[in-house]
Amino acid sequence: MIVSTDAIVLHAMKYGDTSKIVTLYTRKYGKLKVIAKGVRTAKNKVGASLEPMTISSVVFYKKQNRELSLLSKCEIALPLKNIFAVEDKLAAGLAVIELLSMTMHDEHEDEQLYCSVVETLCEIDRAQNNPVNVFIAFIMNFIHRIGLSLTLDRCVHCGTAIEATAGHARFQLSEGTIVCAACAATSAQSGMPLSMGSLKSMRYVTRVPLAQSTELTFSVTARDEVLEVLQAFMRYHIAGMRTLRSLSMLCR
Repeated sequence: MIVSTDAIVLHAMKYGDTSKIVTLYTRKYGKLKVIAKGVRTAKNKVGASLEPMTISSVVFYKKQNRELSLLSKCEIALPLKNIFAVEDKLAAGLAVIELLSMTMHDEHEDEQLYCSVVETLCEIDRAQNNPVNVFIAFIMNFIHRIGLSLTLDRCVHCGTAIEATAGHARFQLSEGTIVCAACAATSAQSGMPLSMGSLKSMRYVTRVPLAQSTELTFSVTARDEVLEVLQAFMRYHIAGMRTLRSLSMLCR
């Protein structure tokens, strides 16, 4: 069956002398792999549309119970002009597709997630400042999309609004909840420390439109703290989840 769909390129690897095996996250069919024959030859013009993070339109032969589909046609559908040229943009964009590669099951369709990823990559591409904020907003939304929850507004023990407390809170990996500094001190609560500034920043990026998230400036320390807490939460709850290597590229 010949099918066509839009797709985000997640990964590509050499196959034989002239071909590639490409992992795509598609609008219609979720994550799947295609073999792109002859795309590494000098005369082939398809190669650019099969680079990671590229948003392309693809046509391929899809067969049931086959691990690989045969790519017939591919062209760039939505050019990203800046994401490859700025280090923090590149790191944030690669982290998005690395997260999808690591967590999405094969051929699990989720058109809303596909559209969210496209929007995220486009916002990273056009961001004037703080492109990593877009990834932080995406990852927090992604956590909710896969059925997990974060409760960041009140202490899970005393119910006090977080804005009314002081000191480092504790983030509970098992529940995705916050224990204020006072309750953590009196009840010997475990969990990861989370500064009040980082916690308020996390809440901010979930409340505003994606494009507006870049208006907030994190310190490098706060940014790294937030990224580590969110990744630790996903590692705790998602089998096979690992630290995102792409984030090691971030400017310090």
